Amino acid sequence: MELIVGGEAAYVHTGGRPFDPGTRTMLLLHGAGFDHTAWRHQSRYLAHRGWSVAAPDFPGHGRSAGGPRASIAELAEWTCELLDALDSPDVILVGHSMGALVGLEVDDDRVRGRVLLAASTEIRVHPDLLAHAAEERDDVLALLRAWEHASHPGGSPTPGNWMMGEGWRLREGVGLGVLHADLLACNGYDDGEPSAMGISTPVLLVGGAVDRMVAPRATEVLAGVLPDVRQVTLEGAGHALLLEQPRRVARAIEGFGSEILPA
Repeated sequence: MELIVGGEAAYVHTGGRPFDPGTRTMLLLHGAGFDHTAWRHQSRYLAHRGWSVAAPDFPGHGRSAGGPRASIAELAEWTCELLDALDSPDVILVGHSMGALVGLEVDDDRVRGRVLLAASTEIRVHPDLLAHAAEERDDVLALLRAWEHASHPGGSPTPGNWMMGEGWRLREGVGLGVLHADLLACNGYDDGEPSAMGISTPVLLVGGAVDRMVAPRATEVLAGVLPDVRQVTLEGAGHALLLEQPRRVARAIEGFGSEILPA
């Protein structure tokens, strides 16, 4: 579906079912250089289990208008405007990587709980990634492919797809300039710890045991400052855990969400 958020058109995927603001809502925020399709497994799973699903493309990504935002704070402000447009009073916010940082920063009473994947109080980006993205060099995608995945599988949970290749093509479609803006926003974010300390609602942290971009020890730091937190660590998963182990991620999200907002 398409909404107007901050005066610009925003595309929001609903998992193949109509969005009903009167039903408990899952808001799925994607990571750097991606769009709503990163959540394709989880969005459909949740939409067919009693949730209204809202998986937006951030501004300048996918099918949303405008340009990418320069900071996590600006993305959080946009997300609050999206919540106004969705008009749902009961929301579980789910974010991956950059989306998890946004999830820390969003301050809105409609958010009853949060699931943060590959999350920490900060995400420092390797200088090589920033430099190659700034020059819009294709080898930035090779670096990401090498660092994001726990291994280098040829297969995908979706028959006929190549997991690592589809991530490459998705980021090519979103654009390397957009990827660079996202990486800069992540690298410049310094407010994770105070924002986390101010979250009073429950938080589930889901991490990959072999994440090379947000190491498990960094997630432990975040866990240590959240007032109400629980954790799930997926063995054999890396930074791209929502693609590598989509069913386990979907079940973790749905189980936590149904505990906070029963059907």
